[in-house]
Amino acid sequence: MLEGVGERAVELFVNLENFTAKERIEYVRQDDHGAIEERDSSVFDYAFGFETRGGGRTSQEYRTVAKGGHALSASAQDTGLVALALIFLPSVHSDYTGVARAWINGAGSLPMWSVSRKDKEKRGRMLVLRTDRGAFPVMLRGRAWISMENSQVLHLETNSMSPIPTFKLRSNALAIDYGLVRVHSKNLELWLPQHLEAYWEYETYRMVLSHALTDFQVFTVETQERFQPPTPH
Repeated sequence: MLEGVGERAVELFVNLENFTAKERIEYVRQDDHGAIEERDSSVFDYAFGFETRGGGRTSQEYRTVAKGGHALSASAQDTGLVALALIFLPSVHSDYTGVARAWINGAGSLPMWSVSRKDKEKRGRMLVLRTDRGAFPVMLRGRAWISMENSQVLHLETNSMSPIPTFKLRSNALAIDYGLVRVHSKNLELWLPQHLEAYWEYETYRMVLSHALTDFQVFTVETQERFQPPTPH
């Protein structure tokens, strides 16, 4: 099972930078008693990329306000989270603690992975919060529902394992649904994140952000070399 889902994670890693989408973000801010203080939503043109930092690769999301949308300060809160399914890359298989059968949405039997970090050396290597005050790794625990048919991640949930006092962050939770995107011109099938919901609880307020990705456009870059004999002079 791990070998199959590892292969799918490699495919995701290769193709994450090769798609764009329309993204709708719904944002709600609540006080510490649950009363809504602020609500907003907007639409964006979305793209994803990797950047090299400190000898490693970090994820980066790019959002441009789409027609009918407007700037939304909370849109930067979840930067890079669509890449969390990369926790199944073969290089991190030693982090997994359990495998069991499960059911999701009544749609048949699906294997289920329970994912957690085992030791301090692996501390927060998949999620890091970066600000002008520095980088703060977040230890995660979570669970994923994976198709027995094709080893694709269908649903992923994570929770932070401890608060981050520097940010006054008490907890963070995330749920992602993945779906099939067909690229008929390339005879290609990709499983990409289509809905994401994130919950952030701080000491004095809470934030809930829902992201819906639609209208996927997948592109490939092809190169071709042509050699010509030198022109005689």
